[in-house]
Amino acid sequence: MIVEGNLFYWLTLVLKIMLIIILFELFRIYLDSYKKIKIGYTIGLLLFSSILLFFSIVSFIFVLSSLIIPLNENFPSYTNNMFVETLIQLIAMGILYKITKDE
Repeated sequence: MIVEGNLFYWLTLVLKIMLIIILFELFRIYLDSYKKIKIGYTIGLLLFSSILLFFSIVSFIFVLSSLIIPLNENFPSYTNNMFVETLIQLIAMGILYKITKDE
């Protein structure tokens, strides 16, 4: 049974998917860079992107499961905050992706 009432669940899921795609692309770019130059800076970028990618995937699963299993009444306000948090992360990763791609 999928919960239909909260638009923020669905918007958060869409943003999470976009964020996961950007983070995966960043990880791929940084991995290619590491294979070419093998310096500590690129290892840091790989760790940075992989940790954020892992966090985003776990968070996506959490939001998706919240759609399938209804939670108590206090939870929707947290979901609204999660939407804003995801939007800010998506903007930040989009900027990082643009900077990385342009170099």
